[in-house]
Amino acid sequence: MNLLLQLLANGIVNGAMFALLAIGFGLVYRSLRVFHVAYGACFVLSAFVYYLLVTCGGWPWWLAGLGSIATSAAIGTLMEAGFYWPFYRRRISSEAVLVASLGLAIMLENVMALLFGNEVAAIPRGLSQSVTLGPVRLTMIQIAQFAICTSVASAVFLLLRLPSFKIVLGMGENTELVQTLGHSLPRYRMLVLGLASGIAAVPACLVMTDVGMDVHAGMSYLLIAAVAVLAGGVARAPGWLLGAYLVAVLQSVVIWKFSAKWTGLVAFALLLAILLFRREGLVGLHKRKEEG
Repeated sequence: MNLLLQLLANGIVNGAMFALLAIGFGLVYRSLRVFHVAYGACFVLSAFVYYLLVTCGGWPWWLAGLGSIATSAAIGTLMEAGFYWPFYRRRISSEAVLVASLGLAIMLENVMALLFGNEVAAIPRGLSQSVTLGPVRLTMIQIAQFAICTSVASAVFLLLRLPSFKIVLGMGENTELVQTLGHSLPRYRMLVLGLASGIAAVPACLVMTDVGMDVHAGMSYLLIAAVAVLAGGVARAPGWLLGAYLVAVLQSVVIWKFSAKWTGLVAFALLLAILLFRREGLVGLHKRKEEG
């Protein structure tokens, strides 16, 4: 039982990081109606920017984290301006955009493999101090992961309550209305990609600090983010958090009963269950036929 409690505590910490990933992916998917496959590559790229700033630049972790977030946000903005916007302007189908995004992700992954190799990169550090809470022991890095990710997620949800960000959430439902109201659609689209990429950099830096990362990790983290959004319900942002914590806790249970090798299966199984039995998600909205 103590092992289960420890794994569940680890799952809650992972859930906080998965929640940020889901928020970033969900913002793009809901607002732009783009299945942003390259999101996973952006996640890994921001982690390696952080790695370079700490190991080669000698920056303190907090400053390197801010630098990684800014760099990732800039990359996301450039992706929209130079990649997704030309597709949107030419009215290219969403399926073609998905394939193009996959190609972009593969290209970025291969470039990073050439630069950093295929081995796991980790930041040298000593043993992390731990805190014992009954039968549960958490390292200081895990506590920082939970606190930072929860704080950032709370700040993002406060931003989403502002009038300008309500427009962002409404873009996916009625893009023409944004332009009718006199707002710049390209600017708002770049805002979404930049914000989403910056958000993804936060858990990326924390994972790199804790266990390191390899350049091929992007697809697995993309899957987690996508499943969390689809499981929670695309229409409801709070559902993304529920989906993220559900994936994390289920992975912990799988580790307890089986092996860590099976954690990837959890995301696939949850995705299939949602698509087959509850397509609108756990807290999604039911739509009338004329709204579909």
